[in-house]
Amino acid sequence: MVRPLRQAWIVLAFGAIGAVILSNALFARSGDFTTFYHAAQNVLAGQPIYLDPALLDPGQQNDNTYFFKYPPWIATIFSPLALLEVTGAGIAWRLICALLSFLMIAWTLKRTQNPALLGLVTVSFWGFWVINLVTGQTVIPLAAATLFGAVAVESETQNRTRSALGSALLWLGLSTKIFPLFVLVGLRWRELKKIRVLPFALAALLLSLPVLAAFSWNIPSALSNYLSVLSSSKGGIGGGYYGLPVGFAYLLDLPVEEISSLLTGFYPSAVLGAAVLFFAKSRERLRSDFALRFALALGIASAIQPLAFTYSYVAVFPLCALAVDRAWRANESKLARLLAVTGWLAVVLLHSKASDFLGLSWLTLGFVSTKPLGVFLLAGSVLVLRPKPADQT
Repeated sequence: MVRPLRQAWIVLAFGAIGAVILSNALFARSGDFTTFYHAAQNVLAGQPIYLDPALLDPGQQNDNTYFFKYPPWIATIFSPLALLEVTGAGIAWRLICALLSFLMIAWTLKRTQNPALLGLVTVSFWGFWVINLVTGQTVIPLAAATLFGAVAVESETQNRTRSALGSALLWLGLSTKIFPLFVLVGLRWRELKKIRVLPFALAALLLSLPVLAAFSWNIPSALSNYLSVLSSSKGGIGGGYYGLPVGFAYLLDLPVEEISSLLTGFYPSAVLGAAVLFFAKSRERLRSDFALRFALALGIASAIQPLAFTYSYVAVFPLCALAVDRAWRANESKLARLLAVTGWLAVVLLHSKASDFLGLSWLTLGFVSTKPLGVFLLAGSVLVLRPKPADQT
């Protein structure tokens, strides 16, 4: 009965998501995906992917103008999609994201004991899956690369090839921006020593060559344009931002519309997150549960980003699923279950359109999203888990 139940959840969730992917790719355009697509076109055409916004004519940009802000090797990885027309490329990219979503859920299934409960968590993350797939974001591929890379590096059946590929995947997921590197705080020293830097460094260098060639190998010019693009914004960060730094910016009476305020709010957020991860490494239950501990690090790193948008929280799925599963095992305390369920609901329901529809808006905090607070409640449920019985594997 267990296997058919698991398959039913997966078919139900991803059959519906597949329809969303195809309809959106055929009838809509996403500013996020088209930004990646145009960068890939520039790579194939030998054109610069980083254009200093200050040098553009007013007619070359508008309120819907997005700039490619990822490292150069990411653009080269995207470049095969530019061989397709934009609609075909959009469908291909979204199918890749859906496949990686499936693999993340399958990875979590193998590490849980209650498939029905996991199914509920998976479906409750529906909004996060859909917004990533509809907009063509990179969060799912990067989270999957980080997760699978770390597991491959930590695997007991270790060999040089597996270690090199795992390390390359891990660094690929963590290297797109500075803040994801916080995940490494959650690893123990013996685990950090297993991560190899050279395979990824060589791959990143080779993948960056086409981008540097477009700047006639003028590395200072390429770097200057890249930094200008990174610091560009259209009068504010806009959109919905749901990271813990927003709350600290409010507490410090700083304008949350400014990136500098969120960067200031990041420092206390990082200290809090690091404290949780260091404490987690001292817990007997977590020392032997690498999957849960790494999912915890990935979830906290997502919550403390200065620009944590709604779609960023899809990376919290492994933590939420594993925390709820562990809390519902026979020997766990009511406190662990209360923290897990409260954190789960705070991440997926509160401070959302669903909470407005259900009349739960009064439960949300006016100055900060409940989503990062939900992540720390999930962390709390993990930290209070009881040690495994001696006869439990």
